[in-house]
Amino acid sequence: MANQDINDPMNPKPTTPTREQASQTSSDVMEESKRKASEMSSRAKEQFNKAMETGKSKAEQARVSAADGLERAASKVQETAGRLPGGERVQGAVRSISTGMERSATYLREHDLTDMQSDVENFVRRHPGQSLIAALAAGFLLGQTIRRSRH
Repeated sequence: MANQDINDPMNPKPTTPTREQASQTSSDVMEESKRKASEMSSRAKEQFNKAMETGKSKAEQARVSAADGLERAASKVQETAGRLPGGERVQGAVRSISTGMERSATYLREHDLTDMQSDVENFVRRHPGQSLIAALAAGFLLGQTIRRSRH
């Protein structure tokens, strides 16, 4: 048994793939990899689009909610303006603030997020210095708020 015939049909020799077979296998692997990458890319795009739509929806809800809140606050300010000490001058200033709040609520209701973004961009282009100061102030206040909420 030690001297088996290597041409024995019952014990075939292992075959080595030909260059063409190896090339075809490599090509098949590459095609499968491309297909899977394309599928993953499509799924990632779908998830991104879903996230964007969810974000837009939440932002729209927040916009409407902010407008409602501003309107309620303006109404309360208007109600209390007449009872404030300090005379007509203080009352007029408070009513002016209330009017500004009402205008802001109207703006929020009448403009979508794209309109608001465009308005902010235009304002920043026309008033870069004021915009920088406002951004710094907003960042400072946001930082203070976050710091206080942690303590």
